Amino acid sequence: MQHSKSTILCCRDWTLLFQPVCVYLSNPLRYPTCLSNRKVYWVHWSSRKRTKLQVGHRWQLSIHKTSNQKHQRGYLALVTLIGVYCFASPVFAYNADMESALVPIIQCRQLLDPVEGYLNNGNWDKARTSVNYCTRVLRLKTNMKTVTNLLSEDTLKDKAIEYTVDIDNAMSQLDASAYTPNFIPSDARGVTDQNQKYQMQAKDFYHKVIQELDAFLDLSPGEELKNAQDKASKLVPEVY
Repeated sequence: MQHSKSTILCCRDWTLLFQPVCVYLSNPLRYPTCLSNRKVYWVHWSSRKRTKLQVGHRWQLSIHKTSNQKHQRGYLALVTLIGVYCFASPVFAYNADMESALVPIIQCRQLLDPVEGYLNNGNWDKARTSVNYCTRVLRLKTNMKTVTNLLSEDTLKDKAIEYTVDIDNAMSQLDASAYTPNFIPSDARGVTDQNQKYQMQAKDFYHKVIQELDAFLDLSPGEELKNAQDKASKLVPEVY
């Protein structure tokens, strides 16, 4: 007798494997597909038909048509139960918190891109506006702490803590270095020999921030980082 194929439902950090039982009870799932570090749940149902559950959108489940209304109602109830569990589970809350904290950090990274140009041209106020928007409005340090607390491995947390402290200090030094030249008369270029010292200091702190902020983002989970990047790309900071 030909066995029915199993249906695999992936929901963030957990995986559901569906397979009919009854006449197919002797057919174990030979090739369970599951990403590393994911929990696997085995759910069986009785059916002689080939109606099965499938994944539509990541959080949207759909049912193949069936002529048996009883089966259809049963599958719908199962899908509803799974959906409620999925959204209410700690896993979903973890993903949502991680993405929510990553979005403003990524916005800061995007916002800092033109700062080096501002420093080169002596546009001190614009440079400071971008820096202060990151620290005060987007709450860079707070969101970095949130991401750090959500990281799963202690080694990653230790690195994230170190980056958070270094970046917070470098951002303060960057702001201070861009603040002092405002009180030094500028020439047509916007940069004089007197304030060039502070310009170089500011650029050094800027490069440190960029390097360590990129390293910090690399510590976060790939899927959550990608989702956060997609969300951040659709947001335009008010400073622009």
